[in-house]
Amino acid sequence: MGSWCLACSYFMMNSMFIAILVIVPKKTASSSEESAICVEESDSSGNSTAVLTNSTVFQDEKDVIEMSEDEKSLLVSAFNIGYVLTQLAGPWLATRIGFKKVLLISTLFSGILTLGFPVILKTSVTLAIISRIVAGALSGPAIPVTRESLSGWAPSSEIGRMVSLQIIGCPVGIVSAQFFGGLLSRYSWQLVFYLSGLMCLIWAGIWQFFVFPTPEQDKRCSKEETDYIITKRNASCDRKTAKKVPWGEILESIPFWALVIGQLCVQWTIFLILAKFPEFLSVSYGLDVFTIGIIGTTLALSLIASGFFGFISDHLAKKKSPTFSRKAISTTSSMGIALCLVLLTRTACMFELNIAFALLMAFSVGIGSFLALEPNSMDLAPDYSGIVQGLVNTVGNCAGFGTD
Repeated sequence: MGSWCLACSYFMMNSMFIAILVIVPKKTASSSEESAICVEESDSSGNSTAVLTNSTVFQDEKDVIEMSEDEKSLLVSAFNIGYVLTQLAGPWLATRIGFKKVLLISTLFSGILTLGFPVILKTSVTLAIISRIVAGALSGPAIPVTRESLSGWAPSSEIGRMVSLQIIGCPVGIVSAQFFGGLLSRYSWQLVFYLSGLMCLIWAGIWQFFVFPTPEQDKRCSKEETDYIITKRNASCDRKTAKKVPWGEILESIPFWALVIGQLCVQWTIFLILAKFPEFLSVSYGLDVFTIGIIGTTLALSLIASGFFGFISDHLAKKKSPTFSRKAISTTSSMGIALCLVLLTRTACMFELNIAFALLMAFSVGIGSFLALEPNSMDLAPDYSGIVQGLVNTVGNCAGFGTD
């Protein structure tokens, strides 16, 4: 259910990256500003070579909304602005009223706002931007609070596996946004927001009736299973302890700041792939929204594939130590990301290589994020994993502003 919650959140967030290509009309040929795209030209010997030329990409006038470039930029980043604001407020509130209520309220009302977004946008671009900021703020608690939800359920030896399977909901949401965004936007971009909003409402109903805060409260758990989890988990699950957050110790911790820096680097790369790569494909190669959606889907699938390697993290933690596991995987991931970024700058207008390096980079991002960085908050502070993750994500999600 935690994975599904994250899928809903990321579906709502990333729907805009594809839909905006249809919502805002492209420039016409009469425009003084032209888009540079890569096209195939043949030389005198008949060989085909990719070159960079000036051309213009056209699109249908169906469902387009007139707005300025500044409004377009704000609309795309609005959700992320709100998302950053509540990364810490969400887990703090969860220590007071419990993670179940926080996630129910945030996902339910963000889903309702997303359902109404098409009507709001046709009414006023300004109101649409505000609604996306509010929806993002409501979705902000998703990752840190779902992380906290594992504290009472995850045996210490299975943290890496459980976190990676939970966080895999993020790329599932990205896949949904990329695929359905590309597919449905061919008919109407509004359908993408109706679908993502509806998924949130369905999730909220199931969450309310089938999820419990701890195994002690879940009557479906056998006594043997409950006893095993209680003896193996790191968290105390004491509400009084959770309310006394040791802010000073957290902020003075060097491992905490190392986690913050690592998360910032990974998040910057993720936003680069999600927000700028579709635009790059549209401008450089003149691809239509459906094709861009399919390519985006393959990148997200690469992220998902990396999440199934959580057993490697747990294996290294058992054989060596959790610290060794997190460091080894994070270092390997960072090297892969850096190599792909360098190679992408050296392969302009080489479509196949661009896609291949982007896929490898997405997989490297997933390995580092899902297997090393995401479980680390539960290693550092089992009773305050939501608070730690909220602080880390507040800084990490600021990367979204740096990719514009």
